[in-house]
Amino acid sequence: MAVVFSAIMVSLAMATNTSPTITVELQVPRTRVFAGDEVEVRARVSVRGGFGLISIAMPPATYGGVARYREGFEVVSGKAAQVFFKGFGNVEREFRFRVRAMKRGVYDFGRVRYAYHHLFGLRIIEDEVDEEIRLIVMPRYRIIRRSVGRIKPATVTPRVTPNSLGHTQRISGILGSTCLVTRLSSLIGRPRQGPWRVRSWLMSTIGRA
Repeated sequence: MAVVFSAIMVSLAMATNTSPTITVELQVPRTRVFAGDEVEVRARVSVRGGFGLISIAMPPATYGGVARYREGFEVVSGKAAQVFFKGFGNVEREFRFRVRAMKRGVYDFGRVRYAYHHLFGLRIIEDEVDEEIRLIVMPRYRIIRRSVGRIKPATVTPRVTPNSLGHTQRISGILGSTCLVTRLSSLIGRPRQGPWRVRSWLMSTIGRA
């Protein structure tokens, strides 16, 4: 009985010991996205011949050894790596998953790796295909609108009556001087300078004029 079983297994192994033909087609609907956008990736896998396990790795899983790909993309739905069994018949599979672009940059996004392991270990094949897809992730800018108001400086004119200063014509001529207005403003702006100090200074200035 053991001899018969062994003969069957050897015959099965020899019959299935053929090199499979694996075809992978990768589709990315958009090649220009903004940071934070999600992209749906579709992969169609066709296997003819062989008898064993097929493993498929699609981007960004195919670039897992590169730090910028690990930080630049996040798989939010589905899986970027798949394993399925190939029996006697031909197999066609379609896989879908979604990734979110996290960082800006230009990324190669067309590399697909696959591996075939014969069920009895008679043959192991590893290879990759490149669809030459380049994904461009652009930064997303936030526009902040600010309303800029115009502040018009207030013009302050000292209030001086003719009765307190004596002569209206002489006062108007003196007050037209820029130096006088500057000095008067400095005296008024000081909290310790009382009205009598301002009045005495004006009277002395008018007397000199």
